Amino acid sequence: MKNSEKLKHIKSSRLEAVQLLYQNQLANIQIDLPYFEQFLSTSKSSNGQDFIKSDHDYLKYLITGTELRKQDVLQILEKTSQYPLERLEKVLQCILQIAIFELLDNKENISKSEIISSYLDITDAFYDKKEIGIINAILDKVAKSLW
Repeated sequence: MKNSEKLKHIKSSRLEAVQLLYQNQLANIQIDLPYFEQFLSTSKSSNGQDFIKSDHDYLKYLITGTELRKQDVLQILEKTSQYPLERLEKVLQCILQIAIFELLDNKENISKSEIISSYLDITDAFYDKKEIGIINAILDKVAKSLW
């Protein structure tokens, strides 16, 4: 698979990871293997056409890694955000947690600008410019503190 194709699948994995983490936090659902497989089997558009398929291994990596390193991620978020976590909407919290984990771990050695840009695109799908600016500022601080 070409690198650009792989990045498309990783981008899709990021969006699905945000969705899964959001569902988990709202309903306190345990993301176990059966739930994960059910989520993957229903990730299609309403007209039956497939979205760009996510990289399921990368999606698992994002979800399990974010959960395993949750304390590290939350500490970094607390140090870099001017807003208390509770003041941010749940979707923003999920975006930040997964993005910070990926910046922290970065198993694929993806550039920090590519990672941040991808999460800004996800934020743009849900919010206006103000929230995009908040996410950008926090992730930029995180990236600079890690590299």
